[in-house]
Amino acid sequence: MTAKRISVASAKCGPMNCNPAGRSSVGKGTLTAGSPAALAGTVKSAWLTGMLAPWGKATCGVVGVATIWSDNVVLIAGQSVTASVVTLSAMGALTMYILAMASLFRLRTIEPDLARPFVAPAYPFAPGFALVMAGVALVMLVWNNPQIAAIFAVVMVALVGGSLLFRQRGLRPAIA
Repeated sequence: MTAKRISVASAKCGPMNCNPAGRSSVGKGTLTAGSPAALAGTVKSAWLTGMLAPWGKATCGVVGVATIWSDNVVLIAGQSVTASVVTLSAMGALTMYILAMASLFRLRTIEPDLARPFVAPAYPFAPGFALVMAGVALVMLVWNNPQIAAIFAVVMVALVGGSLLFRQRGLRPAIA
């Protein structure tokens, strides 16, 4: 492996916990917590969960290696796979940051006397500034990467729609 491939591998595997140590704990934790609810969420036997965990770890490894080796072959919106994954991650992080800041303002509005174990420094100015800057950053990211933003929007609509569908039908995730 060249130095470039090693650095790309560490960049991709670090955040996604696809290194061997991360895969072993995250993979088994995911399978035992029931994230793949249709299969592992119904598994109660420790033996069967132990049999499924290596498949989850192996899948993560195969996807990670395939992503690394396809970096020069596959282009998504004119960018390498790594650039696309980083852009999607940034969009997700900014979306969650915006939701967290909006939730802070909403909770402080509807429950002003609620006891809080933390202090929001310089409230409302610092969180307001952070909310505006995250919004600007997300708008600029979407403006400069419309195809990646479309992929992000489709994934978000599918996930939120699935969540609402589960909630409407009264189903719960299989987390113990």
